[in-house]
Amino acid sequence: MRKGCVAGRLSTTLDACLERLPDLYRTVIYLRYWMDCSVDEIAEQFEAPSGTIKSYLFRARRRLHGLLEAEEIDYA
Repeated sequence: MRKGCVAGRLSTTLDACLERLPDLYRTVIYLRYWMDCSVDEIAEQFEAPSGTIKSYLFRARRRLHGLLEAEEIDYA
């Protein structure tokens, strides 16, 4: 399989898995990794302690990991 095809499949699968996350988890993932916001910046936006945001990120990544594994995606 060509590199572009693999990247395209991964992108499509990642998008689908992200859509399956609860809104809160999808939002913190988006802000942290797509918008490059710091945990403190996200905490300010949510008016929540940074520890709470770290917990949300941990749970979101764990759930996303499970969804990707179910799709048999090896992202490591």
